[in-house]
Amino acid sequence: MRRARHCLLLLLAACSETGGGTPDATAPDASAPSDVHQPDDAFIADAPVPIDLAPKDAPDQGTFDAAPTTDGTALDAPPPESADTFIDARGLDSLVPTDTVSRPEVPPADTGTRPLDSLEALFERRFSPITSASRFSVPASAAYHCLAAASAYRRARAGAAFAPAFRDALRDATTAAANSLVATAPRWGGAGWGLDMAWDAFGDGSTNPASTVYAFQTGLAIWCLVEAADALDAPSYRALAARSLAAYRSGAYVNSSGPYPLPCSSCGYFFYSMNRNDRGRRVKNTNIEMAMASLALHRYGADSTALATGAAATLSQYGEVHSYSNYDYLSRYDPRYRVGASAFDDHNSFEAYLLLRASQLLRRSDFQSAAVAHFNAFAPRGTEAYVAYAACHFARILPTARSTCVRWVEAHGATNPAGVGLVMDY
Repeated sequence: MRRARHCLLLLLAACSETGGGTPDATAPDASAPSDVHQPDDAFIADAPVPIDLAPKDAPDQGTFDAAPTTDGTALDAPPPESADTFIDARGLDSLVPTDTVSRPEVPPADTGTRPLDSLEALFERRFSPITSASRFSVPASAAYHCLAAASAYRRARAGAAFAPAFRDALRDATTAAANSLVATAPRWGGAGWGLDMAWDAFGDGSTNPASTVYAFQTGLAIWCLVEAADALDAPSYRALAARSLAAYRSGAYVNSSGPYPLPCSSCGYFFYSMNRNDRGRRVKNTNIEMAMASLALHRYGADSTALATGAAATLSQYGEVHSYSNYDYLSRYDPRYRVGASAFDDHNSFEAYLLLRASQLLRRSDFQSAAVAHFNAFAPRGTEAYVAYAACHFARILPTARSTCVRWVEAHGATNPAGVGLVMDY
């Protein structure tokens, strides 16, 4: 059986550089007959009062009669799909975004003005900044390192008393990782990232070329670049991030109108890749990753379209885990979804902490509660490293997660995805 989930494959590459690593999990057989659970009509249970998310000047994100994709074709409308395939949530869905998001003031302090807290001190001891762009073999490894280094460097600029040499190394590591992503972007057309090989993503005989832009690498790269742009006062990084997000959104994002519509009028979804082979393929962890990238872009410079689409895609994830406890790899909106086909695989790590971070940017306590519930359900079942990666994001709000994170980082270091959670300042 072919493995559909290349995000774990590439995360292994990232971990092999930094001392971590976990086995891949078996993907659901996408060629098997679909056994779609027939849902009830309450996808977003206990939803707040509906509100229109779309900015007045935003284009219709659901209309893609001739949207470009990385294989040079247009995103054509599929044959009509049965309404029974989807969850009917009209009238029950909503999201209340804020016009701006909170962010810390970052004065250009030359020296630390406050002692490190215990998680910052752990990060300083166990994170090894990589200051050469050539050291990053794949986009994921560069992006994770960038997110950790940029977050810690922002804390240093805000007064955290990291050692001066470590602080300088954080700045250089952020620059190196971001530059690596800038340098490699032309491999995939200059506005997105992917693999260096052809890939049959879902094991169904449809092979994507090596030039395919994927949500996994692109979401991580965008997130890194907007963090680096803010931490380093480097607007060129943000410009590439914004261009990449706009390209992905135009070719591989849908809502309740246009091709592949969602029945939830306030929801949105980012497809697995920009290749026509993956049109209509909805994978939960890569959707919430693109949502998080969108919200981060808005955090550091108001972008109403990024906010609206990021919030709508986050709402889709919230409905999956809050209303239906869907801990499978595929979305309930995916045509190959089968209940329990891959429950609690390690992609739940990404889903839980990305929903947490999105909840913080959107100031949604209900989303945070759903993220906490997801982590608590996943933690006893996941691979040790992937549980630790998520635990470090929850370490400042959950004592049990803090213990798990600290124990794992002491043993394996923080130069891996766990390091991001120790210092992210949302």
